[in-house]
Amino acid sequence: MPSISQVCETLLSTNMVELIDQALEIQSAKIIDEYLRRLKRCLETLEESTETVAGSIKTLKRKYDEYSKHADTLDRDIDAQILHAKEELASSTFYSVDTRIELAQEYYEQWQAQEEKYQQMQVIVTHLEQRIVYIRQLSEKMAKDFASCEIPDIIELHRQAEIEQATYSSYLD
Repeated sequence: MPSISQVCETLLSTNMVELIDQALEIQSAKIIDEYLRRLKRCLETLEESTETVAGSIKTLKRKYDEYSKHADTLDRDIDAQILHAKEELASSTFYSVDTRIELAQEYYEQWQAQEEKYQQMQVIVTHLEQRIVYIRQLSEKMAKDFASCEIPDIIELHRQAEIEQATYSSYLD
């Protein structure tokens, strides 16, 4: 199953180019409106996914903090046990500390990976929001009077779609 970002990338690249080509051929603002609706649905889906990732980040950070704190507590216990000549107990506690540290490290790595993904998603969300505003303005301009909407405006939209396709591809790589 493709990821949300892959769906958005496909929508932004393939559909935008095709829809603009169709708009150029039949000079119809309805095609641009359809693309705008698709972009909005993609944005909603991406925002939901971004919220999910944000929740995962909070959970992973909480788990990391929990395991790190527990490992620190056990480490202090080991020091106290060694001071009281309880080496055997300290030795068994050491294995527990080591496990907690490994788990904390795993949660930390997952947390950082999710944080990076979240930042990328935020950039894409912002870009989609800007794109929707631009296309809405173009659509309104076309709806008022298609003759006032210069073909270069639509060609510029086409060029920007191609640039965005390359940009989204680089975010996903």
